[in-house]
Parts: sequence; structure tokens; C-alpha cells
Amino acid sequence: MESRTEFKIKNPPSDAISAVEFGPNSTQFLLVSSWDSTVRLYDIHGNTMRLKYNHDSPVLDVAFQ
Repeated sequence: MESRTEFKIKNPPSDAISAVEFGPNSTQFLLVSSWDSTVRLYDIHGNTMRLKYNHDSPVLDVAFQ
């Protein structure tokens, strides 16, 4: 199995990424927060955006719970 350390995601944020976090049980999922006021959940294996949350101001950090 190939181990990758860089990914080019489809539908990236329109402004700078402020934080990233891989899922606690799998590196398949990646949370991304951005200065464009969004939090996005990506499926790295399928290279798809699963969810997008819009906020009123820039989002500076993310975490899985």
C-alpha cells in the first residue's frame, strides 16, 4: 500500500486553509477549515468533498469529536 503525504483535493476553499485534521480512526477523512468561512469534510480515498459548513466569519481551527 502506497503512503502519501501530499494530496490535491477537488473543490478546495477559495481562501487560505487555516487548519487540517485527519479522522481519529482513519486517514480517509480530512477536515479543513479556511479563511473563506467554511469547514469542509473530504474523503481522501475518493477525492470528494462530503460536507461543507458555512460560517459568518473565518474558521481558524477544526477538530473531530
